[in-house]
Amino acid sequence: MASPRSVAPPPGMRLVHSFGTGGSIIHRMEWSPCGRFLAAPARDGLIRIWSLEHRHVVDEVRCSGGSWVNAVAWSPNASAMVAGLEDGTIQVWTRHPWRLRGSARKHSARIECLHWSPDGKLIASASGDGTVRVWDSENLRSQRVLDDHRAWVNAVRWSPSGDVLATGAEDNTIRLWNADGSTQIATLAGHSDWIVDLDWAPDGKTLATVGDTSVRIWDVALGQLRFVLQGHADSVRSASFSHDMSMIASKSHDNTVIIWDTKSWQPLFHLPEGTTRRRYEPECIIRFNPNRPLLATLGENDTACRVWDVDASAAIPVESEAPFTHYTNAKIVLAGEPAAGKTCLAHAIAGHPFVPQASTHGMRVLQLPQERPATVGNYRLARELYVWDLAGQFDYHIVHQVFLENAAVGLIVFDASNPRHPFETAEYWANAFRRSASQFCTVLLVAAKIDTGPITVSQTKIGAFLAQRDIVAFIATSAATGAGIEQLRMAIDGAVPWDSLPVTSSPRLWAAIREIVIEFAESRRILITRQELFDVAVSRLGPSEDAPSQFDSVLRQVQDQGLVHRLSFGGYILLRPELLNDAASAIVLAAREHPDGLGCVSEIDVLSGAVLRQRLGEEVDDPHIQFLSRATLQLLVERDLAIRESGQLVFPSKVMRENHDITEPLRLAVQYEFPAPSEKVYAALVVRLYYSGAFTLRFCWTSGASFADALGATCQIERTASNAGRDRLEISFGDRTSDATKVLFVKLVHEHIHKQVPKEDVERSSIFTCASCGESVDNPRAINARRKRGATQIPCAFCDAAIDLVDVLHEHFAEPASIAAARNIESNIERARSLSISNTIREAKEAIGEHDVFLAYNSSDRQEVAAIAAQLRARGLNPWFDRERIAPGRAFQTALEEAIRLSKAAAIFIGAKGPAKWQQMEIRAFVSQRVERDLPVIPVLLPGVAEPPQELLFLREFTCVKFADGVEDESVIDELEWGITGQRPQRGHLS
Repeated sequence: MASPRSVAPPPGMRLVHSFGTGGSIIHRMEWSPCGRFLAAPARDGLIRIWSLEHRHVVDEVRCSGGSWVNAVAWSPNASAMVAGLEDGTIQVWTRHPWRLRGSARKHSARIECLHWSPDGKLIASASGDGTVRVWDSENLRSQRVLDDHRAWVNAVRWSPSGDVLATGAEDNTIRLWNADGSTQIATLAGHSDWIVDLDWAPDGKTLATVGDTSVRIWDVALGQLRFVLQGHADSVRSASFSHDMSMIASKSHDNTVIIWDTKSWQPLFHLPEGTTRRRYEPECIIRFNPNRPLLATLGENDTACRVWDVDASAAIPVESEAPFTHYTNAKIVLAGEPAAGKTCLAHAIAGHPFVPQASTHGMRVLQLPQERPATVGNYRLARELYVWDLAGQFDYHIVHQVFLENAAVGLIVFDASNPRHPFETAEYWANAFRRSASQFCTVLLVAAKIDTGPITVSQTKIGAFLAQRDIVAFIATSAATGAGIEQLRMAIDGAVPWDSLPVTSSPRLWAAIREIVIEFAESRRILITRQELFDVAVSRLGPSEDAPSQFDSVLRQVQDQGLVHRLSFGGYILLRPELLNDAASAIVLAAREHPDGLGCVSEIDVLSGAVLRQRLGEEVDDPHIQFLSRATLQLLVERDLAIRESGQLVFPSKVMRENHDITEPLRLAVQYEFPAPSEKVYAALVVRLYYSGAFTLRFCWTSGASFADALGATCQIERTASNAGRDRLEISFGDRTSDATKVLFVKLVHEHIHKQVPKEDVERSSIFTCASCGESVDNPRAINARRKRGATQIPCAFCDAAIDLVDVLHEHFAEPASIAAARNIESNIERARSLSISNTIREAKEAIGEHDVFLAYNSSDRQEVAAIAAQLRARGLNPWFDRERIAPGRAFQTALEEAIRLSKAAAIFIGAKGPAKWQQMEIRAFVSQRVERDLPVIPVLLPGVAEPPQELLFLREFTCVKFADGVEDESVIDELEWGITGQRPQRGHLS
């Protein structure tokens, strides 16, 4: 984006100084810890040092190698500085005068960010190779490699005390580590886009992160999201706290810097400031001085540093121009046994008169009456409550677990009239809430329908269950008579952790847009196009230049809260997202009822709508069936619940046949025990191993799955119930399975389980087998007792031979070769998953005749354009690629005109021979369409072409995509995807 025209700064902001680079773009600038110097690294290889005292550039450091300087960091005493280069090199420079002390190059991609530890002993570097390295600052030896992000890492910073290291990456997460990076403490998730910057507040407890259109404020000690600041109309690229924590500044691609008051969480200042920075280039950063209210920003198309004095007391309240509103919402999930009275209970909680309800199939969402706004600090806070009523049938459980995320309160409804096994289902849901809901989720145990029969479970048993499962209260209710309902409402109100739920601060205009979206969501309509909803918003609120971007930001916000669901095709918005649960449950049930017990359903039956018509009946209008079917298929694939295989949708956890196919002897090697439910953990594990490429899925049965490695050796998983509400996953191998395969298979299973289940809940046991007779030791207590005494062997109970108590497989986990092999397979899994998801989306677009982009090209360039088209399809885009899209017998020009009308963007490919005659006609048509309906037109320069030819000079007004290094360059494909969709694509996981 170009910089906006010169605009007078808002009252309260005074420009202290500005210095330029002579046209070279500036990257991550940083103040020295003393606040006296500002270092500005640039693309010309220079770091310019500006002095606050002298008000001019006092030094220039030219980094060796001729590479861009992307990032800098100062030592704590400002006697040295580390620079990060485009080629992956880091260089340490010392002052008086500036001299190169040392350099190192271990990263395989560019340096994105650097930070020096507060004690001066360590340097951290974040890189595009997907890793963070921790270096000894004296000798530049790499001490540690942090590779858990598995995606491009953009930000790294120690807390002021140096106790915590924070990293942010393009997996949309922030990870917190101990001081030297040896232990990961926590993962913070919630952003819907790449993390590109983060900053610690001076108190060392608060962290600001940016990555989508919001700024998020975290309480690090609690791992808790406290505030979401919404006000930018495009992605936010940087954030910085002031020295006294009274303000935080944010910079966005919407050409503004906003300075927020941290007491009211409302804007104090809007500063116009443009950027020419592209998505994939090093970030444009703003930074507050560590000791004074001075803010460093960029100007003149990112080629100048501007230092501003910020006086909050002189600010004219932005509220007079664009009032802000604050709100938070809580998700209450109602789960439990079938026919326990959950739906009637949900309506009673919502204040509805009692009406007998049929059993719920899937999920229903009700909004509770809104509380009066609360006064919190300097602002009024609106609080919203939503009840999610989940059907109790067992076959729906695996789908329901997907919808427990972010639950603030869990209500477990059980049958209190069953004295023998009253808590069987309650125990399942207590574990499910603990595993999948918010860490602050409070769980209540509820008996419903007490008017139909007495409570036969003793208070002693109920009290013991509450204590064992960390459930805070038991409440007996009747929706029919109203007994206990008010007590339950009060318990819910007291259980909602309002102080722990994030508060969203956004312009009141955004709140008005949000109310329109929610109004339509409550209208019982099923689908609406984004354009129709946008037109309604404009008609009610009036047009504005930023209306489209503001509308899309609000839409993302409302989707994050689960109130609508934007489909990946057709421009549609699902106004009743609970129907995804209903549809997924219906498809799962159809697979469960396969006549041969194969746990699968025909994709044709799913995509034609036959399954949903049969099971949802009149719940969904027929015109919407196919859209809902395809969106549900996408959900099932994305959540690793099903495999698309040979025209069938296979659910590993719903296979009902017995295991009759194993003929070779297998030996149990390792078992994992953890609290039930294990169904979702098991299903996702089978799906991911299927995608691995290293193991072939032979067959599944009721409780297990058999895989083969590349040599045909057997690796098997079996799921069994153990005792006391715990499930077990057992891993067995055939005699021909090599030790290397065993280690790799177990390591993949081990890492998967620990991602799904809290580590403290998992017990791992190795099975020790006698080498002489082949029998196993089946007494874990005896093994543990001997190992505690230091014994390394135990006698075999069958032949008296000594059995070694050495966990060989686990010992190999930490070997570099094992780690590398597992990482490579994880990368293969992510690529295969992404391809399956992309194909699902693309097929949906093809089915409704939606084309993301029209590819206009000279036939002499067909081979290169075909390669690009294939890469776009792999990303879920549906390009129009002439010949393959025209049915025999149709006139080419008629088909062409129709394709142009239906395409959402145009890519004009220019090769060495220039445009052909037909292509020039297409170009003229697209330029006309650009004027009529704002169609994106993207000139694409193929290898060997530096700029558009003379006859197409008008294309130079558009930003070009240039394949300088071949058509397989993924970063250029990323640029092209961005131009086509307007959405910045995720950079993939790195191998």
